[in-house]
Amino acid sequence: MKYALYPIKIARGQNRGGWEDEDFDISLLPLEIVAGITIEDVSQAFAEDEFEIAKASGLGTRVVKELQRISHAITYRFPQNEFDPITKTFIVDSVQANRSVEKIREIAVSLRLIRPTQQYAGLLQGDVLSNGKFRIQSFETPDPHADVPMNQRLFSIRTQDAKDLQFYAPLLIDAMHKPYWKFRMAVQLYEAAHFQYRDWKVQFFLWSSALEALYTTQSKDGQNSGSKVASERIKSLIGGSTSIYPPGELLKSIPNPGYSVNDVIGEIYCLRNHIAHGDKVPDYYFAAPGRDDINTPLLKRWQMLTEALSFIVRRSILTILKDGLLNDFADASTSEAYFLSKGLTKNALTKAGIKNFTCPA
Repeated sequence: MKYALYPIKIARGQNRGGWEDEDFDISLLPLEIVAGITIEDVSQAFAEDEFEIAKASGLGTRVVKELQRISHAITYRFPQNEFDPITKTFIVDSVQANRSVEKIREIAVSLRLIRPTQQYAGLLQGDVLSNGKFRIQSFETPDPHADVPMNQRLFSIRTQDAKDLQFYAPLLIDAMHKPYWKFRMAVQLYEAAHFQYRDWKVQFFLWSSALEALYTTQSKDGQNSGSKVASERIKSLIGGSTSIYPPGELLKSIPNPGYSVNDVIGEIYCLRNHIAHGDKVPDYYFAAPGRDDINTPLLKRWQMLTEALSFIVRRSILTILKDGLLNDFADASTSEAYFLSKGLTKNALTKAGIKNFTCPA
């Protein structure tokens, strides 16, 4: 047998030295997400010296420590060679390995949409030994600079997140293999941005591009593009009064500023346009208050808006899956028809008295 796994961080409550407000219910493990793929405890799956190969290869003690910390993972075991009854041929191990990576990554993307976390160690692959232990053949080098928006630095996987994953993962996997092009592009941009932590402006632009992929089109009459159109469509789909910090987005010990989608979507698009058009980002986004935090007394405005943007993208994608709206986000024509039926075109919004947001100086 072979295996592929993706490390995850299970929630520990503050009473056990963690940051979360609750403990993960480990009695549920192993928990099957889709057929053959489980969340499980892998803390005893590796020999004590298994990760010394990383040190020997010159990657350093930091890499070894991050690998040794792996305790829970999305895990998939599969036969090295498998007979395909349809083609009457054996599926060789290289093909099996590639398929296993794709399956694991699809689950990992689904989980990031539900509960994004800092990710220091990546996907591992290898052999399952006769005693059940895992032997490494390859692993992705942990990135010591991996980072996420401020509120997500304390995130870990809670019991409800795992249960949500059981619901959303099959839907997302199915959608990503069908011609729902606008939806798929938004997911791809969200995932790419998650790892663009070295420059916040790049991450912000990619996440805002995910919103553009979902909510706008290149119609010749200009009725389906622009910040006003996108903003009103976002409010319609996920709710303008929806809090950008619902339960779980901030620890209970952190003051919730009470911002809703209505409060931030205009500024998000203003900041997006400054970045997209090569402007100097106005001082406002560095000087205006964002929210209070544990370690940083006051976050800058751009930091709060980045947190809000991440939430809005995730909520939009999950809402489309939950409400069965994939056909409406397949391509430009289906999207335009959907929003036309809701009166969310440029002319309709103007007639309704909706004005463009005035950007901060």
